[in-house]
Amino acid sequence: MTYTDRDHPSRQPYDPLRNLLLFQPLRQGEGWRSAINGLLPHAYVNSDSPVFTYELRDWTKSRSPDDLKGTIGWELLRNTLFAMLLWGIAFALSSGDPTQRYDSMWLLVGIALVLSVFAGYVLDGFCVYITAFNNRAQQMDGVHYDLLSLSHVDTEHLVRARFAAAQVRVWNIMRTVIGIRLIAIVFVLLNLFAAPPLLGLDLTQYISLNVLSGLGFWPGALARTTLFFGAALLGLVMLIEPLWRLRALTAAGMAAAGNRRPTTAVLIYAAGALVGVWLIQTTLLVVVSVLVFAFSASPTCLTLVFPAAALIGGGNLRMLYFGLQFAWLRGVYNAVHLSEV
Repeated sequence: MTYTDRDHPSRQPYDPLRNLLLFQPLRQGEGWRSAINGLLPHAYVNSDSPVFTYELRDWTKSRSPDDLKGTIGWELLRNTLFAMLLWGIAFALSSGDPTQRYDSMWLLVGIALVLSVFAGYVLDGFCVYITAFNNRAQQMDGVHYDLLSLSHVDTEHLVRARFAAAQVRVWNIMRTVIGIRLIAIVFVLLNLFAAPPLLGLDLTQYISLNVLSGLGFWPGALARTTLFFGAALLGLVMLIEPLWRLRALTAAGMAAAGNRRPTTAVLIYAAGALVGVWLIQTTLLVVVSVLVFAFSASPTCLTLVFPAAALIGGGNLRMLYFGLQFAWLRGVYNAVHLSEV
């Protein structure tokens, strides 16, 4: 879909009450195909958009929807096989009685989670600073304003195209974060379903007596089902969250570039955006943790609250990222709109 000035003969300042669909993803197919395609940068602009193509004129890596989905698929397959191999080596080298060996295998999960957190911070920094300085360089070189004067596209389409192109530039970093998190998830699955039979342990008994009682759950079939369901939700959120984060912090980088801001101002704005996002994430995590802890005195309540906390926490995180993304893109929209007047 192409937007032109002729479609908007009388431009008005951005009004959120009249433009509720501004910067909403475009519909991409039906069913599961729509859900998957909606996570790609191309959910915001068609890949054949001249502005999108121009923004990536110096980009020689993958850029089409099929290419980006292929890189994610290859990353998932490669990291799954790598995790299985690494887990097998660690299992073979473990020593002690079956219970000690089983407990030691969870160290792999902890290491993978620590690496995923570190990789997430790297993703945040790259998203903001690469986007900010790339946009600022274009503005200072006059490329941005020449494009505005020659392309005759409207402000929203221009911002959408630049937003999609900025996501493509940091896509490889994001998929690396997803890959590391997948390794942690594979370790958990292997620890739950492969290690007990290999060590001669009763998974049901172990989960009931060691894990559930340790977490405060009421041991039983319902608690085990709840634990697995909640863990599955958390795993799904862990895999999708980098895509949400990519969009929000890419928008932050575009907003940091501003309207030809000085380099120092870009650095301060970008750092403020990063710290703000991290503080909000921490606050949300603390709130969810407090809610879970508040119900931990009652095993029955905790059994019911845990999956709800996982679902609500993931939903609130999604709303947080989208809200920040919308606010930052609105600022970019206003800055571009004023530059055209």
